[in-house]
Formats: sequence, C-alpha cells, structure tokens
Amino acid sequence: MILCTTTLLLLSSAQTALASTTKDTRLVQDPICQAEAWILQQEGTAGAGVYWSAQSWMFQLKDEDGDGLLDTPPGIDAMTLASRTVANQFTPMDVAFSLEGSYLNFEDGDVLRMKPLGGLEVLFSEQQFLDAIQHQSGSFDLDAVCWQGDDLWFSVKDGLQSTVLGTIEDGDILHYELALGQISRPYTEADVQAMVDAATGNTTAIGDVRALAIYPPTGELVFTIQSPTAHDASVFGTDQGGRILPGWAESDWGFQDSTELDALTFLGSNIEQPPILSTDLPYADQNSTVKIRVRHGSPQGLVKGVFAYHKGFDDGVAHRGVNSIFLDQQDHAYNRQITHGWLHPTPLDASGSGDFDWQTGALPPQYSHVDFLIQALDVTASKLSNPIIVRLR
Repeated sequence: MILCTTTLLLLSSAQTALASTTKDTRLVQDPICQAEAWILQQEGTAGAGVYWSAQSWMFQLKDEDGDGLLDTPPGIDAMTLASRTVANQFTPMDVAFSLEGSYLNFEDGDVLRMKPLGGLEVLFSEQQFLDAIQHQSGSFDLDAVCWQGDDLWFSVKDGLQSTVLGTIEDGDILHYELALGQISRPYTEADVQAMVDAATGNTTAIGDVRALAIYPPTGELVFTIQSPTAHDASVFGTDQGGRILPGWAESDWGFQDSTELDALTFLGSNIEQPPILSTDLPYADQNSTVKIRVRHGSPQGLVKGVFAYHKGFDDGVAHRGVNSIFLDQQDHAYNRQITHGWLHPTPLDASGSGDFDWQTGALPPQYSHVDFLIQALDVTASKLSNPIIVRLR
C-alpha cells in the first residue's frame, strides 16, 4: 500500500528539469538566454525560464583564465544531478555537467561540478571514460550523461573505436556500471532511431543523442536528439517502444527562437523558478548608472538586494529560489547594508519584473577594478535570486 501511494504521488507531482540549449535563444520572459545558461522547466507551465545565467557563470568563474575578462564556460554539453553528500537542500552546486569545449585544464569529456566558493572540480574525468571503453582511436567528447548511484549512462559527440565495444556511434547510448567496472551498450543508434520513429511517425535521421536523464515518475531513461528539427527540443522516453514524454515536447519549452536541447536533468517536483537578476553588461564605468533588472519575481511583489565583495555559500537558509546565499555574510559591506537596512526595495510589476538604478561611484586609486557580487530576495515569495557580478573598472 505504501509503495502504491508513493507511486501515485510521484505521478501526480509536476516534475521539473534543468536544461541547456545548443545556441542562444529567447524565452517568454527572458529576452536573452545564452547557450551556456541553465533553464528551468516545470510540467504544466507556459514555457521555461532562465535559472543560472551567463552572468551567474561570471560570478562563479570570475577571470580564471587570466585574460582580464570575466569568464563564461564554452557551452554546456551534458548535465546530470550529482548531489553533494553535505547538501542541506538542492542548489546549483548539486548539478554535474560537461563543457562544449576545453576550458583551463578541464577537458570536454570531463564531468564537472561548481565548487561552492568559486571555480570548478572534476567528478569523473575524460581519462576514466577512455579507460572504461578501452579507447583505441577517435576524439572523445562527452555529449550526454546521466549519473545515478553506480549507474552512469553516456553518449559521445563523434564516433570512436573501442576494444570493449568495437565501433561506437554518436547515437549510441552506453552504460557504465561503476561498481563492477563494466561497459555495455543498452541502445544502439539504430535502437534510438527506431524509438524516435515510433514516437514521431517519421523516419528522419536523428543525428547525435544530445542529452540523457531519468524521468522520476516512471524511472525510464529519456533522451533528446539532434534532429528532426521539429523535435530536437523534445524529450523522448524509452518506454512503450519510444514516446515523447507528455508535457515535454518541443513546444512546451516556449522557445521564441528555434534551438536544440544540449543537456537535461530532472530534479523531481520541489524546485521552483527563482527571481533572475541581470544587467545590460557585466562591466560598469566609474560614476555611472547601472540598471539592475529583475525578472520572474512575484507579480506586484517586492524585491530587496544586497552586494558583497567576497563570495560565500550558505544552503542552510529557509528561502527558496536558488536555495542558497552566495555572498559572504561576514563581508563588511554586506553586514553594513543588513545593519542599516540599505537593501534597495524595488517594487515589481504585474509580470514580476522591475529594475533599480545603481550609482557606481569612483574606484579607490589603488585598484584597477572592483567586483560587486549581487544577490536579491523576493520578499513576497521568500525566494533568493541567482547571484551576478558587476565589475567596476
């Protein structure tokens, strides 16, 4: 009886997923959605929204390559849920991903995760994949990944030769049983093609497998593909011989410019769209006005913002949204604003949008630049925004 009740609750709960796209696009409330951004979609809602923006990536990476510019990753090629053992609740730190290209010392076949105080770390290296398949020839680039316990499903961007599996196609879905160290091929490219044909009623070639995930209500492996164009942002299930998941067709995402889904992971049913902060540019001149915008807030609600000079990470907070304070709460500027209530209350309109004009002031003479790290709280809904960075120079 308990098992049946649990199953019914899962089936009745609206699922949420994070995804990334192959190219820049627009969403219903997000006029700019870069390819490296993470977007959040909930079943039954009128389209996805930005969850972790390009400017949030700049907040996380700063200038790690040392070229004087704030960094964004070279696209997100794969995504999976990989919760930290010490996590109080889900945050962006609980998502693992692979990059479209190499960045710093990270390879495009590595599975990475953000570190709480900035930068990235390797969870599963490209070399581990190469060793597992006993790579013979061909360039390895991870194109899709789903990691759950000791099971890791993946697909590659280009064909490879493997001692274990022979020829590996870019449409194959591979399974690595980590505890046993065994690699298998549960679905060939032809199998994936047959499932897409059954789901769509046509025979257009699929191209690459772009993303892999487990759909919580059924436990089935799901995937996205490169083509046909009408379905390259649809989520396909492996059950029933191949199907498009109800509520997860391309039209459900609300893309205003056509794109493909390049990465996908399901999060369950308890993650909500956070308010999203942005500025026109991540750089500001001295003694100028910077417009800080808010989207996805509470309709007719109120947002308050705060800045710090240093990063922090606290996921033990009661607020929802991104479920964590990303600013150092011991930072002297942060504390001064909290103490004096200098939190810039900003009313939102009927769409949950608003803006605040920030006067930057002058740089101290000994500094070439100063980074302002900014986050906001939607007071009405008790939701924390994504963090962003503005570099004053």
